[in-house]
Amino acid sequence: CPSFRQKKGGGGVVSLDPHLCEDEGVRYYHLMRFIQHFDHQNSVIAPLLRKNPQVVEYYKERTGFVEIQREGRIELCYFRLLDNCLPKEALDKPFLQMYDADREEPDNKNVQYLENMCSLIDREIFHADIRRTPLAFTANQWDLICSMSFGLAALVQGLLVFGGYMTPAAKEEYAARDERVESDVWFFDNVLPTVLVTARWMCVAYLVLCCVRAFSFVWAHAPILLMGGGE
Repeated sequence: CPSFRQKKGGGGVVSLDPHLCEDEGVRYYHLMRFIQHFDHQNSVIAPLLRKNPQVVEYYKERTGFVEIQREGRIELCYFRLLDNCLPKEALDKPFLQMYDADREEPDNKNVQYLENMCSLIDREIFHADIRRTPLAFTANQWDLICSMSFGLAALVQGLLVFGGYMTPAAKEEYAARDERVESDVWFFDNVLPTVLVTARWMCVAYLVLCCVRAFSFVWAHAPILLMGGGE
């Protein structure tokens, strides 16, 4: 769409309002998508959409739809998605909480689904306010922070296990038995010190990451739990 935001006129290039241009384009796209369901032979709409695949892809990823079953028919309602809903953006999430509902009772399922939706909307409104501040990472990067803290903890444990870490008491007891061979001496003198230094720095990094995670939780997620929005 950005490449179609200018129009050549008689006196040169006339700039168009990008938002009006995009709004008009998405309306045409929704109309063609709706009519396409009645073009059973794909002889009219499909060829038109194939002429400009880049434009179609642009509007496709910015279009959502809802299927409504009513009186034995399925109705489609198309709507425009915000840029935050695009792939790899803030709202590009599965939102599994929506489907945490009783599927046996249709009435209860609908009520619980709507309640979950309201909770998610409250949460995203709260996070939207945070995203406009310098502390936006507490909401945007929460999953990444959790994954990094878990991964770093696993790396520290793996380093200590496979790096031959020994407590000072165990090391002294082993040395007192005087059972060390040449390879043991080389390991204690060359490998173990490097393992210990690396493990200390990794623990420092893990402590910092835990502090960041705790701050992010208190700042961006604990208030939602207190408001009853869930996570």
